Amino acid sequence: MDSIKINTMFPTFYAIKNNSNHKKHKEDLVNFCYKMKKKKPQSETWEKVGNSQDQNYYGSILQNDSAGGAILLYKEFKPILEFITKVVEELGEELKFPENIEHSVTSSWLNINSKNSWHRPHSHGGHLWSGVYYIKTDENSAPICFPNSVGSYQQHWPGFEIDSPYSCDMVSVIPKEGDLIIFPSWLVHYVPLHTGDEDRINIAFNID
Repeated sequence: MDSIKINTMFPTFYAIKNNSNHKKHKEDLVNFCYKMKKKKPQSETWEKVGNSQDQNYYGSILQNDSAGGAILLYKEFKPILEFITKVVEELGEELKFPENIEHSVTSSWLNINSKNSWHRPHSHGGHLWSGVYYIKTDENSAPICFPNSVGSYQQHWPGFEIDSPYSCDMVSVIPKEGDLIIFPSWLVHYVPLHTGDEDRINIAFNID
């Protein structure tokens, strides 16, 4: 008897690649991020999260800045932008996108998570891909989580214990310093409570 054949429909991806040159730039990148935090207040358009009495989360898209709301346009972030650009080209090739279609970062912003801060579930609809470049993390940093937005077996059988790509209800990714993660912009994602003592610093962005 022939065995059953399982086919996939409309598979969803997330891509991850580590920047081997990150250590060379890390100290300068971290210092510039804290400089921007001191120079620019929390964006009024940014959702305040964490302990309301002690704001421990900083996020700014720098809307009123000369960089036009795209922090990756600062010269200090040139090494990151160049790395992202190369990876985006590689991703387009792997996904068999037409060669005459060019993709570029259209918006980017800085996130600094201090202890006990988090990000609610959200998506970046209206763009092609979104991504995060991790400047500073450690073994205690919160992961980035992708809930199964199309449903899972746990909805029908809460005690379902088999964990496979076909049955899991969430994918949790623990990033390392220098990691770049790219995913479809419609994909819901969030960051659970960051309990580490060290700040978790990253640059998030959208691609069109």
